[in-house]
Amino acid sequence: ESGVSGLPPLPKKSQWRLSLYSADWHLTRVPDVGALSEVGSNKVADVKFASRYDFEKYITPVPRHNYAWRIAGEVLISHPGTYQWCLVSSDGSRLFVDGMLTVNNDGLHGTYRRCGHRYMRAGEHRVLVEGFTRGGNGVCYLEYSGKDTGYSRMYPKSLGAGSKRVRKALGSSEWRMRIYTSSRHLRRMPDLRFLDKVGSASVPLVDFKRGSDFRRWVPKMPSANYAWAFYGNLDVVKAGTYHFCSTSDDGSMVYVDGSRVVNNDGLHGPRERCGHLHLGVGKHSVMTDGFQHYGGAYMRLQYKGPDTGHVLKFVRSSSGKAPKESLRSRWTMRMFKAPYGVGLYQVPYDWDLMEFVGETEVRAIDFRGLGQIREVMPQTPGSQYAWAFYGKVKIHQAGNYYWCTTSDDGSLMDVDGARVVSNDGLHGDREVCGLRHMSKGLHAVVATGFQHGGGVTMVAHYSGPDTGGRKVLIPSDSSKGAPALPDANRGWRLRTFSIPRHGHWRGR
Repeated sequence: ESGVSGLPPLPKKSQWRLSLYSADWHLTRVPDVGALSEVGSNKVADVKFASRYDFEKYITPVPRHNYAWRIAGEVLISHPGTYQWCLVSSDGSRLFVDGMLTVNNDGLHGTYRRCGHRYMRAGEHRVLVEGFTRGGNGVCYLEYSGKDTGYSRMYPKSLGAGSKRVRKALGSSEWRMRIYTSSRHLRRMPDLRFLDKVGSASVPLVDFKRGSDFRRWVPKMPSANYAWAFYGNLDVVKAGTYHFCSTSDDGSMVYVDGSRVVNNDGLHGPRERCGHLHLGVGKHSVMTDGFQHYGGAYMRLQYKGPDTGHVLKFVRSSSGKAPKESLRSRWTMRMFKAPYGVGLYQVPYDWDLMEFVGETEVRAIDFRGLGQIREVMPQTPGSQYAWAFYGKVKIHQAGNYYWCTTSDDGSLMDVDGARVVSNDGLHGDREVCGLRHMSKGLHAVVATGFQHGGGVTMVAHYSGPDTGGRKVLIPSDSSKGAPALPDANRGWRLRTFSIPRHGHWRGR
């Protein structure tokens, strides 16, 4: 028949690509299938599924509950004009035409029809249907009408080659995850330089709903007071405004090209916070970090914008290459005590007059209470003692920096040998700050203090261009620079004498 002269060629066989996925949680909305387990994939002629058994004609076994589908293809439009597209589904579904959300039939509901209109130019158009069912029979129909259909509602046909191209839209994804542990109770997002690294792994998505999801990749992850960081790159195809959202328990942050976009910090249960910015075409670095104080952990990173049809999707990373790890912060801490019977009323001027207790290395100058000090310096007495911290702080951006100490009792801070903070004397918790212009490079910082008796606090912060104006704990790139310890052999020589019963004084 096709050989008869003057007859048009027979239509090509319709070919959609159906992929089925299962979820291990109760679905309430159309999920991002990248976070699900694929059950199977097959070719279908039409998007026409009246029940779970219609899915089973192509893929077996179909889960009984909580499964989702993704049906991709390309539809040829011969006559341009406005077309109506309709989805009938149970539960929710969504239709994307050329990457734009055209029909939103999402949510938990029975079999329900929803339609949308879009102007279609002549040619091939990418069409994607996503849907899910929480329980019972899954239903999904795709219909359209317009000039090509004589304005009758019909099932659209898909070009076979197109379905293969659309199937590649998911692509691969790789993030680099690092896990850290803290010896302190975490209540806000910490500077990772103050923590100890536990392990790292490459993961496909930032989608962790419980602590066991983290341990699947890093088995040695602790059960409390730990933090994480994910590093990746987002390839943007269409420039425009993009919204990034982190859902976390406890706090989290999101940075794009080094700028903070989302602040979801603090102690809380699973909570979503979003931020937006304009992104140009090309590769953009994305970093998200978070922490867990105690209990269930949760971390999910999603975004929406022109590339996602303005629908929230998981951020897929084209490269999980993480930057070189920053040096761990290191301060030299020395502890001294006053000689017996001597009371301290200000920071000692001459450490040679004090009795040396011990020396250790600490991550940060952040001590609130004698218990925290004794965790790193067990020999610390209960009163009349003093301390000194020595480090080198690297300034990346020159400018004005505020240096602050919060202490009980007094404290001092010197930068490059010059006094910047004077918070001396007997007092309760008190913060004093000083301003200094800092050049780019490494700077010697010394923080000293004392405690006469009672509660003790010693915390050192700074803020400036390197911190985005936020007050943060001061990291030290090197613990070197501490002066030599006092000579233990230095001191007075004592001579005693006895008086003989008969005679003169005789030294001994």
